[in-house]
Amino acid sequence: MSEQVYGSSVDLTPILFKQSRIYYRPRSEGGGILCQSHNAKDGGTLAPSCQQCPHSKFTKNGKPDCTLCFNYLVVLWPQAEVLTFRLKSSALKTGRAWNATMKTMKRPMRLGVYQVSIVNQSSPKGTYFAPIIKLRRFVTKDEFQYASSVYNEMRGRSIMSEESEHP
Repeated sequence: MSEQVYGSSVDLTPILFKQSRIYYRPRSEGGGILCQSHNAKDGGTLAPSCQQCPHSKFTKNGKPDCTLCFNYLVVLWPQAEVLTFRLKSSALKTGRAWNATMKTMKRPMRLGVYQVSIVNQSSPKGTYFAPIIKLRRFVTKDEFQYASSVYNEMRGRSIMSEESEHP
């Protein structure tokens, strides 16, 4: 985590996308990470695979105990800073729409510069922050060359964000 505040919105270009899963012990029981899969497929410590794990399934409460995460390696503009950007929980809907938009372009995801902003939303369960992601423009030639160099250096490697012991 950069722990830096970037303002009300940022411009970024996605380079790589990976899914992961993480299962936290409830805070009421002391918190901490119980299980983690860096690719959302291979099981962590509780099952041979995420598909076989009962904690990855929807429950009577509606949501799985285990959290699915969408992880993006991105370039933040204009700084040209390489970061990981994670969407989880209520932000997965936005992530799915963003992935679909990039897929329909039928071009490398690193061609777009997307504006990401956060808005306050309310539901019967309470108030939460939700990302809004919009295509701002396409990259310049220099930005594409930089994004491609990051892609070539990082493809095939794991994208992992620093995990805290509490969600």
